[in-house]
Amino acid sequence: MAVVTVPTIAFAQPSPQEDADGRFTIAVVPDTQYLFDYEAGVTRSDPEPVEDAFEWIVENREERDIVFTAGLGDITEHATTEEMAGADEVYRILDEAEMPYSTLAGNHDASGTDADRPASTPYLEYFSPDRVADLGTLRDSDPTGYNTAHVFTGGGREWLLLALDWRMSDASFDWAQGVIDAHPELPVILTSHELVHDDPEGQGIATFSSYGQQLWDRLIDDNDQVFLAMGGHFWPTARGQRDNAAGNPVELNLVNYQEQYYGGAGMIRLYTFDLTANMIDVESFSPWAEDAAAEGNPLAADVARPTRPVDRAVDQFSIELDFAERFAGFAPEAGRREAEPVQASLPEGTVAYWRLGELGNRRGQDGRPVPAGSPGFEDLSGNGNDLQLQRLDGAARDSLVYRDDSDPQQPGAGSLEFTTNAGSYLRTVAGAPLETEEFTDGYTIEAFMRLPENCCGGDRQWMGIVSRLSTGADHGKTGGWNVNAPIATLSVSPSRQLQWEMYPTNQPGTLTNWGHEMEDEVWRHVAVVNDGETTTVYIDGAQIARNPSAESIGVDGAPSPWLVGASSFDNTVEKSFAGRLGDVRIADRALDREDWLLEQG
Repeated sequence: MAVVTVPTIAFAQPSPQEDADGRFTIAVVPDTQYLFDYEAGVTRSDPEPVEDAFEWIVENREERDIVFTAGLGDITEHATTEEMAGADEVYRILDEAEMPYSTLAGNHDASGTDADRPASTPYLEYFSPDRVADLGTLRDSDPTGYNTAHVFTGGGREWLLLALDWRMSDASFDWAQGVIDAHPELPVILTSHELVHDDPEGQGIATFSSYGQQLWDRLIDDNDQVFLAMGGHFWPTARGQRDNAAGNPVELNLVNYQEQYYGGAGMIRLYTFDLTANMIDVESFSPWAEDAAAEGNPLAADVARPTRPVDRAVDQFSIELDFAERFAGFAPEAGRREAEPVQASLPEGTVAYWRLGELGNRRGQDGRPVPAGSPGFEDLSGNGNDLQLQRLDGAARDSLVYRDDSDPQQPGAGSLEFTTNAGSYLRTVAGAPLETEEFTDGYTIEAFMRLPENCCGGDRQWMGIVSRLSTGADHGKTGGWNVNAPIATLSVSPSRQLQWEMYPTNQPGTLTNWGHEMEDEVWRHVAVVNDGETTTVYIDGAQIARNPSAESIGVDGAPSPWLVGASSFDNTVEKSFAGRLGDVRIADRALDREDWLLEQG
């Protein structure tokens, strides 16, 4: 038997759904066979605990954001028509509430492999794929009808759940692999009646059964998409993790309470996913037993919400999972928060707007370099001021990469990391309307930025964030520290101070706004605002101290390109920005604060 590593113990402390972002819940229904045991003249069991469980799921669906309910088989004890009809009546609670769910056959629901059974069985009579076809999640089923695939949405993304028969034939294994292959970017939750059992020492360590080992070898190990697998059949409960062929962990859970008081008392388990906190909180409880305990039933308390023995941590626990990292090999967008609608970030006067975490309105994969032949970064204002990738001589392929990381107040999702100041930068396309702008009525330039570690000495001095590729000399200027300096640049000094230095249209020399020392590796929002007369710089919405009082009308330099992620000297780009940049926007007027990007995220 293969023993699975036990992960570090953590205990579930679910938070209210309304206070969470990117949270959703999957309910799991383990073996209910002793509550549908109708052996003639011998037993007539009580399905009320299952009814209470399903009613709880329906009643708490909205508050807990329960998006799907998964069964683990052994619905009944003898698989008779009478027992299946009794279960059918209880499952109508989910049907009538239009609650998406799956069922699968356990060894008490069907014998032999799925291919060996007759075409009609009591299980298929009541729980064929047709039963759930109208609930919106059924994506496929195999020819036997005992295996189904479901796709549901939770936390802003789609998930694939496989509900697999307790003994799959070779053809069914092939079918399941085909379903995974047909959904190459979806994380997969695998459910089967039999998967793991408790270890021989009873420590709650998940250990593969012989059939569970087949599932691992034939369906889980080589499919990196499978990150969570669970089964019932055995008891007591257990859990563990095992690394797959890709070196990534797969959580393996045994969920079954049938040997506890009242046939498990209709116990259910909730898996609450928090994509922001990178956590799955797991809780197991019986709504029926909670009510019975409150009414004085002395045996119900132990199964109402099992926690003993505490050191096993197999009933109430939390799974730490970095979703973006775990799914990076097949789902590049996993873990990244959703972007706000673009239209909300286009106030009147927007001339150019770039979401640098996106390429052609498609998100990049975290850590993936921007390809040399990329189509560029679209100007989302619709004005045609697209940006094209430029590389300095000798720039490495990974000098500009996508990151899921961004300022939480940024409307767009993700960012660009300029990995070295001797790498890549962006430039407006030839003929971009922005090149002719001088903004004599005012302007607002905004950017989300994050300085790199150990910034900004040596070769990282005077890194440009946004600048104009022209010089003072090109436009007849005579002042400033050097007329070959850029006509306008938003840069970072060696002391990590923000500087907006530019030649206005009405001055022979430069005017400079000076910021303060900024921390490394902290996201900041920068706004340069000119009202047609003077210019003020804000960092995270706070006005800096040193803003020039001299009249400053527009930005000289038309016609000339604009750069993002670089500055220049004597019309030559010698180095690029090093750090991360997110959304960048330019408007042809002084925007009110409520229109800043800082307020749109």
